[in-house]
Amino acid sequence: MIKSKSRAKAVTAFVCLYPITVVACLTFNLNLYLSLALGSFFSLLLTISISALGNKRSRNKLDEQLLWLLEYLSAALTSGITLENSLVKAANELQGSTNTNHHKLSQALGSLKNCLLSQLDFQESMRIFLDNFNSNSAYEILDKLQVLRDSGARIDIYIQDSCNMLRERIELTRSIESEHNGKLTESFIMTTAPFIMALILNNSGDFSYDLMTRDWGEISLTLICCISVLSLVILFVIVSRDDFKSAQINDSKWIRFLFLGAYWKNNDVIISNSNLSFQKIKQLIYSAYKNVLPSRLLAQAKIQLQYEARRINSQVNRAEDRYITAKIRLIALTIPLALIVVVREDFAAFVLSPVFAIILQDLYLAKKIRNRQNQENLKYPQWLNQLTVLLNSGLTLQKALSVSSRSKCSSNVINHSTRNHAPDNYFLLEMSAIRSSLAMGTTPTEIVYSLSARSSLYQVKHTLELMTRYEREGSREILNLITISSSSCWSIFKEEIRRRLQMRSLCYLLPSSISLIAVIATAMLPAIASMTLN
Repeated sequence: MIKSKSRAKAVTAFVCLYPITVVACLTFNLNLYLSLALGSFFSLLLTISISALGNKRSRNKLDEQLLWLLEYLSAALTSGITLENSLVKAANELQGSTNTNHHKLSQALGSLKNCLLSQLDFQESMRIFLDNFNSNSAYEILDKLQVLRDSGARIDIYIQDSCNMLRERIELTRSIESEHNGKLTESFIMTTAPFIMALILNNSGDFSYDLMTRDWGEISLTLICCISVLSLVILFVIVSRDDFKSAQINDSKWIRFLFLGAYWKNNDVIISNSNLSFQKIKQLIYSAYKNVLPSRLLAQAKIQLQYEARRINSQVNRAEDRYITAKIRLIALTIPLALIVVVREDFAAFVLSPVFAIILQDLYLAKKIRNRQNQENLKYPQWLNQLTVLLNSGLTLQKALSVSSRSKCSSNVINHSTRNHAPDNYFLLEMSAIRSSLAMGTTPTEIVYSLSARSSLYQVKHTLELMTRYEREGSREILNLITISSSSCWSIFKEEIRRRLQMRSLCYLLPSSISLIAVIATAMLPAIASMTLN
């Protein structure tokens, strides 16, 4: 049902955009058949980019509707109404309202109300509601209600704290978006400038006639038209990016074998640590980093190797041996290229090719470190706040870890990593590791301690250490300290979102620059054509 509606909206957008793109092509004085062909292609690109932007705005609207529902449930539960009756009253409230902003929520609550009145199981009713509402935020918050009910926790406190957390995130997004609306408007005006310039020159009479009499005139205008539309598509793609989605690097096992020396399994074959020649090469490479190459690259590589070793409970020395083995393999692969360079008598390239092979591996590891840090800044503060909310509602640390580590994607991570690709979503891997450790009977204190050892953020380490202390002592004062510490972690999340939006503002320069080139070319080509005729 949802896919059919999205498909219908895409077709409607294509039908509306097609005549606009055809007219835009005609402003560049292209012939009708070429304008019709290019218009269909441009309409398809714009439909895809605008659909992505529409999906992003739909997600934001769903979060606002979810916030209304949480506020209503919080007020109803505080007044002593049961959870089921609160949901039914919320459905009746929306059905009698004339507000069209909550249409999706009203439909989902209507189906939930029918399920509850027909005495269907609460968990199954909530699953139907989440499927109809189709919001990740709703899944993360409301899917845990059944577990809280079975555990006898304070659902009113959980709803209230979740409502506050979602409200802070929505307000943060609004405040930062309002700061960058001016730059977005400037970029949009700049991307439409080539079409306005082409329309002016198209109505200039003899001034544009000189260009069309040249053999290269129509080809140049077609190229400028394509560049102008491309800048507009790039702008929509930049705006439609999800700032709350963490980046992932899906490395194939061959890339990991080439740069890491193995597949991160304990039974991998590597060069023996007792091999004297291997030890000499290892010392030679380390001395090269110390004296010639940037030592920071080696330090970053060791940090990533230590993290990978801790995550799979392997030895750090073994990971470093794999790293050196992969580096030797890369140097050996560049020898044929170096010999070809020697034949061409290019000594500088002969020296730089092995150096490039050495640094390429370190740049790969440095990119993985930046990706992991960005994911920690984005995901860990939200997870810690959710974990704190569960603890404040009355759950034990073991139960809170089990509930908070549940995700729609965590099961896919394990299944996906067994194939040819290992996803680089560190947060989901950590959540899967927590669930596996709990299933094997590991104590919550050990799980939190190992997670703290792998984290690179001081605020996260401090919050996790307080949780281990709370598991041992169970004091209310410590729980208050956990709440304060997790709130301080929220500043990390804010800074990460601000950094991403600042990067998005810098990306606005790309379509603006392309449009500026198109404007200059559109204005200069008729003059160049008239000068060549004279």
